Amino acid sequence: MKRYTMVYQSQLTSPINELLAHFSRYNFQNKIDIHDIKYFEDFIGDADILVKSKIHFLKEFMSLHKDIEMIYLDLIL
Repeated sequence: MKRYTMVYQSQLTSPINELLAHFSRYNFQNKIDIHDIKYFEDFIGDADILVKSKIHFLKEFMSLHKDIEMIYLDLIL
């Protein structure tokens, strides 16, 4: 049986506030999972380098830590 670990935004080594601000109209439902990251990549548009780097960080983080199913946001947006 596969076990999943959940982490909070504040536990990440890289803050993702720029990413959250860029997608402020997106319904995060108080968490980010692999499907959200795919959405970010599909609709990145003219985002600045900070936002792009946060998406890359989250994608790498989820790839490296396969037991982490989702990241809970510290604050409800």
